[in-house]
Amino acid sequence: MAIDEQVLERDAQRYVMAILNYSVAFLQTLIPLVSQFSSTHPRLFLSLTFLVLLYFTYSLLSNLYNVVKRLFYIYLVVIAISIYLRGVEQFFTSDLPLVWNQMVINSKAFSNSGEYAFIKNQIKLLIKQAQNAFN
Repeated sequence: MAIDEQVLERDAQRYVMAILNYSVAFLQTLIPLVSQFSSTHPRLFLSLTFLVLLYFTYSLLSNLYNVVKRLFYIYLVVIAISIYLRGVEQFFTSDLPLVWNQMVINSKAFSNSGEYAFIKNQIKLLIKQAQNAFN
């Protein structure tokens, strides 16, 4: 029993069109109601709008905080794995200074004159590494 993809696609298009039609009808009803409410009760409307905006801002910032926190935990796991694989002495004496120098070079490149200096410094670094590899 084969599934006919054209029938599925046609059904999906119908569902999407139905959702869009209902959304447009809902908004066409809602906009005049909100407009009338805002003109009859301006202070209450502004207060409710402020509370809704405050809620959205709080939820956005809390979600952003959670994403940053999870990225930090992932970063700590990667650091712990790299310390385990490379060894404590190797990591702190050669790997960490190399990463730090790369960060300093990149931050100077971006602070001086933007992306072109960054690209120029990356090319210089690649040339230097290639010269060191052949020497």
